Amino acid sequence: MKPKTFTILFILLLLLASVTYFVFKIQPSSSRVSSMGEMPFRDLPLDRINEVHITRCEKGVTETIKLTKKDAAWVVGNRFDYPADFGAMLELVEKLRNAKVGRQFDASPDILSRLALHDPFEPDIFDNEKGVRIRIICEEDNTLADVLLGKQRESSAINGGHYLKPTNRNTIYLVDQTFRFIGAHPRDWIKSELLNMAPENIETVTCLNPVDQTIIYEIKRPEKGAPPELQNINDTEFIKNHMVESVFDTMSSFQIRDVAGKTGTIPEEITGFNLLPVFEFQLFDGTVYRFYTGKKAGDKYDGFYFKTDAPDQSPWVYIISEWVHQSLITDPEMFIEKTADHL
Repeated sequence: MKPKTFTILFILLLLLASVTYFVFKIQPSSSRVSSMGEMPFRDLPLDRINEVHITRCEKGVTETIKLTKKDAAWVVGNRFDYPADFGAMLELVEKLRNAKVGRQFDASPDILSRLALHDPFEPDIFDNEKGVRIRIICEEDNTLADVLLGKQRESSAINGGHYLKPTNRNTIYLVDQTFRFIGAHPRDWIKSELLNMAPENIETVTCLNPVDQTIIYEIKRPEKGAPPELQNINDTEFIKNHMVESVFDTMSSFQIRDVAGKTGTIPEEITGFNLLPVFEFQLFDGTVYRFYTGKKAGDKYDGFYFKTDAPDQSPWVYIISEWVHQSLITDPEMFIEKTADHL
């Protein structure tokens, strides 16, 4: 081969190598279509998941919500092992499993900041540039998935979706699922329905003085199916029947807002259980439940203390909303509308 020909071929080879490098290295991977429609987390084995950790940073504080399977039941570790909202946890995992990739591109510090995909544990980063980290762990303490959830795709976009990034890769995915409503606090993951007591099964509701157990008021159904009646009233007083019936409806889908601690761990001078009225709900089958109203909780909680001796609910002290607290009527005068002679 002539030297001139060799030189030309060598130059052409260099040009071809340069073009190849430009296409496969310099060009953003968002233009690659090999991952379109792929489901990176579809193989998550639901039956092997033992823990789900959700970490985010707010106001400079990084907190991890720990959902754990104990004795075949899911609990919130940050809330004294109170039962978790299994449906919410399952929805999160299923969204990851079903997420399909629409685009993928390489991560850079600027892109991570813009899409809020920095690790919440990463120092010297603004909170609004950090993502929500989801770590899914199996029984062997092995990580099944570890992913950062960033911003939702702008609402102006046609197909919507969410940006996410596996922690062990420098690749960002735009997936078709939306993770907008992930609970930000441990209270968002507790099972919020404490009780669901059918009103027609309640025979008697008694409100008691906590000090001497004297009756403040009593409401009773004469028989099953009959409307409840306020006991020991004067004939000259008019009863607000809707208020009387509302007491029997109180424990139907009774919702809590948070869990403050285990029973016996918070002094009664703080909860006020020893000073405020106690409620007894007796069912027609003879079962009796006690419910204890408490004081307004401190700045840490938005609501009032509450506890019960109902089965499976007695180990904890709860926080209920002001609206639920007010539905537990302690003043019998609220049932009575005075006649004109008493106005």
